[in-house]
Amino acid sequence: MPCFSVSFIVTQRSLDITGYVNRTLPTGWIRAGTRYLDNLGLADTNSALFTTPYGEQVAFARAGSGIGKTLSETLTTNTIYTLTVNVGKRNTQTADSPCIIQLRVDGVVVLAETSGTATNSNMSESVTLTYTTGIAHPQVGKALRIDLLGPGDHVLFDNVQLATNAAPVDDITKPTPDPLTWVVDPYAVDDVTISMTATTAVDNVTVQYLFTNTVKGTSSGWVFDTEWTETGLEPASNYTYQVKARDVSANLNETGWSLEKNATTLAAIPGVIFRESFEAPSVFGDADGKSDTDPDGWDAVDPRGNRQVGVTGSDLSLVFND
Repeated sequence: MPCFSVSFIVTQRSLDITGYVNRTLPTGWIRAGTRYLDNLGLADTNSALFTTPYGEQVAFARAGSGIGKTLSETLTTNTIYTLTVNVGKRNTQTADSPCIIQLRVDGVVVLAETSGTATNSNMSESVTLTYTTGIAHPQVGKALRIDLLGPGDHVLFDNVQLATNAAPVDDITKPTPDPLTWVVDPYAVDDVTISMTATTAVDNVTVQYLFTNTVKGTSSGWVFDTEWTETGLEPASNYTYQVKARDVSANLNETGWSLEKNATTLAAIPGVIFRESFEAPSVFGDADGKSDTDPDGWDAVDPRGNRQVGVTGSDLSLVFND
C-alpha cells in the first residue's frame, strides 16, 4: 500500500492554472534544488506540450531547480521504501530531459537518490528508487521528504508514489567490502587525539561501524558514521586500530576486521592546560546544521536567546546559522 501518492491536480481555484506557468508551486510543496523559483512551476494539458493519464496537470523543473514535499509519514525500521515518479519532457524539446529523484529525511539527509531521463511527452516513463531500513537507523521517527529535481532542460513530473513493505528477515548477506577497508588511515590530530575514516560499506540495508583501539582496549561502539575520532590518549604514544561493519538486518551480518593500522599521537604541547574538540555528545545534525545541544561541560552563551549555538555532525556542511 502506498504511504504517499499524488498527481498534480490542483483543486484550489487560485492554483487551477492554464497553460505553462512559472513560479507556481504545487499545493504543499516547496522549492528545492539550487536555482530560482523562475525555473519551476505547473503546467496543464491546455499548453499542448504534453499529455498525461494522471489528470490534467504536471509539475516541471529545469536548470537545477526542483520541488520538495515533507510528508506526515516518518522513517520506520524494518521497512522497504519504494518511490516511483512518472517523468516526461515537452514535445517541443529535441533533447531528452534528465531528472534526479531523492528520498530524504529530516529535511537535508538524503537516504537515497537516483537519476533518470525523460524521452517522450506522454508521461509514460517512470523513475524508481528503493531504500531499506533494518532494525535500527539514526533518523527513525523523523519526517520523510521527497525531492524532484531538474538538472537540465524542462522535465515534467506526475504520479508520485511512495510505497512501503516489510523488510525481509532472512538477510544473510554481509556488507561489502569484506573485510572492511580504510579510506583514511588513523592519523594524529594532536597529542591526545587520533582520527580515522572507514570505507563506506555497501548493503541493501543501513550499515553500522565498529572501530577499536587494540592497544588501549577502547572502541567506538556500533556507530552509523564512517569517521571516528578518539581523544584522551597519551602524548607521543603509538596506537593500533581496526574497523569492521555490520548491517542492521535481523541477522546483524558482519564483515571481517580491516587490516590493523597504526598512528602515533604528537608530542605534548608545553604550556597547554586545556583542549576541546567538541566530540561529545555525539550528534547527527539537524536540517539547518545545528542540534541545539550544548557540548558536554559547556553552557550556551546566547544573548539573543534563540539557540544559535550547538554541536553539529560531520554529515552537514553548515556549522552555524545566523
